[in-house]
Amino acid sequence: MAEVLTPALLPSFSFSRLRTPLHRATGGLAGRDASQRTDPSLAMIRGRNYATFGAMGVSKMDEKNLDIYGNKPIPWSRTLKQLEAQTSEEGSGRTCWLATTSPQGSPHLTAVGALWVDGKFYFTSGAGTRKSRNLAKNPSCAISVSLPDIDVVVEGAAHKVTDRPTLDRIAKMYAALGWPAKAKDGSLTAEFSAPSAGPPPWDLYAVIPSTAVGVATAEPNGATRWRFTPA
Repeated sequence: MAEVLTPALLPSFSFSRLRTPLHRATGGLAGRDASQRTDPSLAMIRGRNYATFGAMGVSKMDEKNLDIYGNKPIPWSRTLKQLEAQTSEEGSGRTCWLATTSPQGSPHLTAVGALWVDGKFYFTSGAGTRKSRNLAKNPSCAISVSLPDIDVVVEGAAHKVTDRPTLDRIAKMYAALGWPAKAKDGSLTAEFSAPSAGPPPWDLYAVIPSTAVGVATAEPNGATRWRFTPA
């Protein structure tokens, strides 16, 4: 099977830097190979966490154990819990890295202040930035982040978000983390942003995961790929 991995810019760095003076202005079915069983977390689609998975438009989630040392697959729930915590994390914060591709095929990697909300990554980008120009031609992208005990890469397609309720909601979340964003005319604006963000306004993008890969950095160790099937 071909591997598919799966959100200018508030901060092109961790949220903590906004606080510096410079920037303040059971899843497995019987008989099924355990390496590709359905993760138990999928049960939450119809449970109390429906918003998390239902918002992704996911009807199926499969996992594949990539570990070669005999470790068990990493439960998606372990990754999900840390992704959700990362969105509201203060203090040191965690930098997310966004990878895009130019029309000529050149890779581009940049740090972004991405938020995981309802099963999606959200990030902002100025219209004139390189990543926005790349996404306009090719929406496929990947976002990576180092969580407390797992490194994660999430890949999907980025699309602009312009509806006011979502803009207001994400703006409030950014504001709670130290960036006083506000929704205006289908995008976000603020008195300041990262030096590389370009002038306001900044478009809001959402990335719905198609695949994610996680590598544990603490026990229980392991490496797992999760593939999400759209509803």
